[in-house]
Amino acid sequence: MVYTLNMGLPACFGLWMSAPSFPAGRAVPVAADCSNNLRPCLAGCLLFLIGLFISVPGRAEVVAVLFPDVREPFRKVFVSIIEGIRAHPGLDARTLALTPGTDQAAVQAFIRRERVQAVIALGKRAYLAANAVLDDGDLPLVLGALLLPPGSRDATGMTGVSLAVDPYPLFETLRQLSPAMETVHVVYSEDSLSWLVERAQEAAQLNGLKLVRHGVRSRREGARMYRKVLKSIDGRKEALWLPPDAKSLDERAVLPLLLREAWRSSFVVFSSNPVHAKRGALFALFPDNRQMGAELGELVIACLRQSHQRCPQGVRLTQALQSAVNTRTAEHVGVTLNNGERFSLKFPVR
Repeated sequence: MVYTLNMGLPACFGLWMSAPSFPAGRAVPVAADCSNNLRPCLAGCLLFLIGLFISVPGRAEVVAVLFPDVREPFRKVFVSIIEGIRAHPGLDARTLALTPGTDQAAVQAFIRRERVQAVIALGKRAYLAANAVLDDGDLPLVLGALLLPPGSRDATGMTGVSLAVDPYPLFETLRQLSPAMETVHVVYSEDSLSWLVERAQEAAQLNGLKLVRHGVRSRREGARMYRKVLKSIDGRKEALWLPPDAKSLDERAVLPLLLREAWRSSFVVFSSNPVHAKRGALFALFPDNRQMGAELGELVIACLRQSHQRCPQGVRLTQALQSAVNTRTAEHVGVTLNNGERFSLKFPVR
């Protein structure tokens, strides 16, 4: 039997709170009289409430996404992150590409015009632009596409996802591919990457490896240190990790030298940059940019659920990684890729 509910929502709540017991087995007409027939009315109320909540779609939160207007292949990174943000059903992302001519007034006008509830800043230029126009506590600010140091003094009060790859899966992959490895060398900038290398120290120990740290203060000093490491490295049990550090590694002059010597001496080089694997490093683990965008979207939603605007959720390392392997290098250094299919990318491309 179909019941017709001819009462409003307040009446439903009133009946629910004051309902007497209703005798079972009593016949009820199609158009229920709620004063005499309470049970069908309560059932109708329940259907009314369910329909009320189901029929009202969730409102997407408008979020501004600021990113630098750069050329390919760098632009592709930001586009992929933005795709991940836009895939979140609870967000409506409005983008602004920052050119060298984009001033503070233009950013303010964009944020005001789009009536955003939060801002995501991708890259250093976007972070500086957003920080300049947002008053403290004005709108939630979430950062991405930066080498942010989780848990350090520099990241206090910040919310975002760091571009840095957690060293633990890097070393875990190294042990899986080359179980004989005992030592990992790393050359890094003491000014900008000490936090990551300190984290790597613990990750290496957990994977049964010894991490030998070579801190430098410039590219020139880094070049000298790399040459020193090349003279002493034992490829049978030692490997070289290339961290994401432009201040210590000259990609044009020093990287080709490292990869040539690694090939000649048959020692393992691994990295967080897929381009390095393409050029001859054994493997690389690197962020899945689209999934990183999804992580940023989740952070924005978490911020908007809080009462205070600045939302100090903290900085986290991305949990979404992709992998690349150079099969030619693997064969050359004696690594058998029984599980090679697990890598996202394989070089050389056949």
